[in-house]
Amino acid sequence: MIKIKDSKNTVISKIQADGNVIVGDGNNITTTHLREAAQYRDLAAEIKELDKSIFIFKGKIKKYPDDEDFKAELVIIKKRHKHKKKNLESLKQQVLELAEEIKAMPEDTKGLRLIKQNFNAGKYTNTRILLNYLKASEAIIEMKLEFRKKRQQRDELLDKIDVLQQEIEQIRINILRLESDTML
Repeated sequence: MIKIKDSKNTVISKIQADGNVIVGDGNNITTTHLREAAQYRDLAAEIKELDKSIFIFKGKIKKYPDDEDFKAELVIIKKRHKHKKKNLESLKQQVLELAEEIKAMPEDTKGLRLIKQNFNAGKYTNTRILLNYLKASEAIIEMKLEFRKKRQQRDELLDKIDVLQQEIEQIRINILRLESDTML
């Protein structure tokens, strides 16, 4: 089980043995079914096929213990099997991270509803793309606001410079008058 703390609450997420992804903060709980996702099913089917191949090649090796080709093929199949299992675990971790990110998002917007719809449909790649897009969009909006704020500050400083330059010019004129008055 993974716990993530944010500024508002604690989000707890886990994957149950039946493939349900449970995400919640104690008040709101979301469940999605990982095993229904195409990515999960594909990986699970590949692992199952590799399990069968491992079983078959172990039997062939037992029957023909001197056959190096069977042993070499078994090594290759085991490597693929290990790689697919890692991919499956990685997918599970990614799904948990996606679920936590979605749950921790503060407001329900059209974009967030689309993200949740893709997540619940098991379209995790689409979900990640949409989440990244939403975050990037929010970052751009924040940068634009910051840029406007900085531009306003710059404009205010330029206005102050203009006022100070006018005051300096007026002081220079007054100094020249005083000098001409004293010369007379």
